[in-house]
Amino acid sequence: FGPIMAWAALTNSFDIRPVLLGGVVWLLIAANDMVYAIQDLVFDRTEGLKSIPAVLGVDKTIVVARTCHLVAFTLLLVLGYLEQMSFTYYVGAILLAMVYIYYHSEKRNPERTFHQCNLLGGLIMLTSTAVAVL
Repeated sequence: FGPIMAWAALTNSFDIRPVLLGGVVWLLIAANDMVYAIQDLVFDRTEGLKSIPAVLGVDKTIVVARTCHLVAFTLLLVLGYLEQMSFTYYVGAILLAMVYIYYHSEKRNPERTFHQCNLLGGLIMLTSTAVAVL
């Protein structure tokens, strides 16, 4: 809720744009947490924990995480449209989508890929957004 509350505190108003940004943040965190939680599947089931991977299984958890990433990407595009962002922003959003496509296709070292993709994705969006607004 950070972007939403920051907007409200600074402008004393409500707007859909921080809600979209908050949705992007929430969906990316949720998707990444679900994928990361897969490594605890056996423990969660043994201890009776109701994590998403323990309840849905690995395959369905990955589908839910992919859906979250897809919706987050869509919200980024809508936000860019509403903010009338330049071409650079959209290049960053497409690169971010490519990072997450790679993220979901990498099977050899998912934990390492998880951290690298989060770092790279954040840097891409920070850079492309900063260039787009400056």
